[in-house]
Amino acid sequence: MVEEFNERLDREIYSTAGEGEKTKLTSLNKQIDAINAGRPNEPLRAYIWYEDGTKAAATHLLRRGDPSQPGDEVQPGVPAVLAAWDTGQPQPTTHSTGRRLWLARWMTDGRNPLVARVIVNRIWQWHFGEGLVASENDFGVMGQRPGNPELLDYLATELIDSGWSIKHIQRLILNSSTFRASSAWDAKSGAADPENALLWRWKPRRLEAEVVRDAMLSVSGELNFEMAGPSIYPELPRPVLEGQSRPGDGWGKSGDRQAARRSIYIFSKRSLAVPELETLDAPDTTSSCEQRDVSTTGPQALIFLNGDFTLGRARQFASRLRREAGDEPSRQVTLAFELALGRRAEAAELRAGLDFLAVQGKQIESDGAPADAANEALRSFCLVVLNSDEVFYLE
Repeated sequence: MVEEFNERLDREIYSTAGEGEKTKLTSLNKQIDAINAGRPNEPLRAYIWYEDGTKAAATHLLRRGDPSQPGDEVQPGVPAVLAAWDTGQPQPTTHSTGRRLWLARWMTDGRNPLVARVIVNRIWQWHFGEGLVASENDFGVMGQRPGNPELLDYLATELIDSGWSIKHIQRLILNSSTFRASSAWDAKSGAADPENALLWRWKPRRLEAEVVRDAMLSVSGELNFEMAGPSIYPELPRPVLEGQSRPGDGWGKSGDRQAARRSIYIFSKRSLAVPELETLDAPDTTSSCEQRDVSTTGPQALIFLNGDFTLGRARQFASRLRREAGDEPSRQVTLAFELALGRRAEAAELRAGLDFLAVQGKQIESDGAPADAANEALRSFCLVVLNSDEVFYLE
């Protein structure tokens, strides 16, 4: 509005000015434009909560919850059930009431293990799929008991003693025999602990929906590692857009390069979910999600075998194999395993891959499909590889 007003004002002044004044106005406008061009970019904005003084506003009990009926004034404190020692009262600092500092010090005090337990439990969850306390958001009486309380206390103590070093806890977990355990089933251990509460084996778990999408883009050679910036809008199938009262409204367009950025940058809209993410149980944005559901359904197989996204990645994956491995089928199969699964193909897998290419190529030729049957067979092979368990699961 301000810019429009200034432009209109300039036009009115210019229309009534004499020749000498017009020349002067033109010169001044050029100087202004030069100054504006040299301005630095506007810094990022953020909403920040801060205190503007050392005296906190009074807090009152409200009669029947009515803010117009304040009752007795109350002072800051912590729940009595959690206060194992005298926490004292906040002491004002030079520029603040000291309340937030007082709360932070109580939360991180070595005598208060709750925060440390919650942190290490959440770290454990991210590595193993489930925390030592399965109700990650509830450590109260309504939550679940820890499957291994001694281990939880040990990790919490290590976190505090290490100066709250997250890196130290990560190193402990990743170097442990528990994290490096095999997923193979052992009948004797399984009979004694069928639920794996004592962590005698690695429990296979599926990757998060966003990680699966990013992995496919990485394997196909398309993943764009560009960071920050505005959200992206992957192309959605027409039926998804038509599910709205105003099809496509509120969903922008991104070029192929931008649409191949990591899933963390996908624009989140409640009424428009990216199918390959929604099908793999990506949570909605309307409520807190302490742990994602993991389902196994028919639509998952259908969308990843027939969906536009996976078909496009298979096509790009095949192009990458031809570009980097040439036209030799054995080299193509070998490179496909290395890129998609992170390992070399075993002899039986290599033979199966070569047999697939040969049989699929003959089938395509007999169907009278495209002239380049070898390339189409390679695309089909890439689609099969992208749908393998090793792409979707951590074994």
